[in-house]
Amino acid sequence: MLRLLLALTLTSNLVIGALWWRQRDPSPRPTTAPPEAHAQAEPIRPSLRHDIPDTELAAYLTDPTPSDADAVARLRAAGVPADVIRLLIRPRVHARFISRWQALVERSAALPYWTPYRGLPDDLRREVSLLGREEHAALVDLLGDDAYAPEEGRHYHEAKLDFLPPAQRSVMRQLHDDYGDLRASLLAQNGGIFTSTDREVLNYLDREQDNEIRAVLSPADYEEYQRRFSPSASAVQRQLQHFDATAAEYASLLELYEDSPLAESVPSSPLAMSDSGNRARSQAWKELLARFAATLPPDRAADLTDALDRNFLQYNRFVQEFGLGSDTTRGLLRLDRSFRSQELQVRSDPHLTVEQRNTALTALLTQADQQLAALLPPDALAALPSSSLGRHLTFIRQRLAQPRP
Repeated sequence: MLRLLLALTLTSNLVIGALWWRQRDPSPRPTTAPPEAHAQAEPIRPSLRHDIPDTELAAYLTDPTPSDADAVARLRAAGVPADVIRLLIRPRVHARFISRWQALVERSAALPYWTPYRGLPDDLRREVSLLGREEHAALVDLLGDDAYAPEEGRHYHEAKLDFLPPAQRSVMRQLHDDYGDLRASLLAQNGGIFTSTDREVLNYLDREQDNEIRAVLSPADYEEYQRRFSPSASAVQRQLQHFDATAAEYASLLELYEDSPLAESVPSSPLAMSDSGNRARSQAWKELLARFAATLPPDRAADLTDALDRNFLQYNRFVQEFGLGSDTTRGLLRLDRSFRSQELQVRSDPHLTVEQRNTALTALLTQADQQLAALLPPDALAALPSSSLGRHLTFIRQRLAQPRP
C-alpha cells in the first residue's frame, strides 16, 4: 500500500508540476528549434520539449531510464524553473529511502501500547532524524542550493543563520535539533530536576555540539555564530525579546553583559539555582539594564522601559485583540505606571486627611478616565475592566464608594 501511494504521488506531482510550469511560462513555443540550439543540444539528454502532447507528458517525465542526475540535467537544460525541478525530483529521491522509512514505521507500530513513551523512544526518534538528514543530503547533492525553497525551513533558528549558505544552514539546523532532542530527553527522564550528574551531562553535550559546529564553520563564521547563539547571546536576547533593538544596541548590551559577573556563571536552568541565587541574578540584571538604558537616547530608553514592563505581554495581547498598534500598547503601559506612581504618592503622604486623600484619588481616577478615552476606541474601552489597569481602577472606585470611618 505504501509503495502504491508513493507511485501515485510521484506521477501526480510530476504531471501537476510540469503542467503548472507550462501554464506559467510566458515564452513562445516554437515547433522547430533554431539551428544553433541543435548544435548545443545533448543527444543523450533531450530537453523537455514544448511539443509533447499533455497526454504523453506523464510517461515522458516518469520514464525510469534516466538517472536522477540525468533527469535534473535534462530539466535544467530545458530551462525548467528550480521550483518545478525540486517538485519533480524530490519524490524520486524519497523513493530511494522508502523501504527504510517503512521499516521505521513498522517498528513504531510494533511498540506495545503500554510502553511509557510519549511519542517515539529515543533510539527510534534518533534513527528517524538521521534518515531524514540522509535523505535531505541526497537531495542537496542533486540540486545544490536549489534544494531549498525560499519559503521552506522557517525554523526558529533560521533567521539567525542567514549569514550562512543554504547547505550549511541545513547542517546547523540539524545539529541544533539533534542536540535539542538529547537535552529534552534528559530533562524528561528526570522531570526537570537537576542533579550534579545531569549538569555534567548537559555540559558535555554543550562541548560536543560546539566541537561539531567548529568543524562545520570557518573561524569567521564561527565568530558570527557565537554573536548570535552563544550562552551570553541567548541571555541578552531573552531580555530584549520585546524590545526592537538595532544591531548596534544589541551589540552594546552583549558587550556589557560579557564584561559583567553575570556572564561568568550562566545557569543551565533557573531550577539549577537556589532562590537566593535567582534573586541575586535578577537584581544584577536590573542594574545592568539600567546601565544599558543610560547609553540610549531618551525615546529609546523609554521604549526599553516599556518592553521590560511586567505588564507588557498582557497589554500587547489586549491591544492586538482590537487591531490597535504598538503606540497604544506603549500608551497603556505608561498610563498604568504613571497612575500607580501618583497613587502611591497620595497614599504615602502623612499630611493628608482621609477626606483629602479620597479627593486626590478621585481626581486621579478622573484624569485616567480622560486619558483612556483619548487613547482607546469605545469597544476597547468597554473591555478595559478585564485588564490589570482596569481591575485596579475598579478596585479604587469600590473603596472610595465605601469609605472607612
